Amino acid sequence: MATISFDLNGTLLDPGEQTDVLQNAVRLAMAHTLAGDFRPFAELLEAAGGEVPDELPPFPDVVTGLDRLAAAGHRLSVPLTPTVTADVVVDRLDDLELS
Repeated sequence: MATISFDLNGTLLDPGEQTDVLQNAVRLAMAHTLAGDFRPFAELLEAAGGEVPDELPPFPDVVTGLDRLAAAGHRLSVPLTPTVTADVVVDRLDDLELS
């Protein structure tokens, strides 16, 4: 069986109305990174006109799809980035109530 990795936001979890704002914040993050000027993502998100959401719902069929992959014996993973802590990832995945 395979190990399958998923991005959390935008792949498993639906950013909904924040999609455009998140994309703008990512562009700002890239520009600041290229300039050697690190900024916390929450700050960039606010500059782009958004805010860090308390929670994001999963896309339709995510739970079913992940359940099927796990039942087939695949290992599932979500790589972490510096802006996402392990606690947040675990909490969000727990919210999906995978069997």
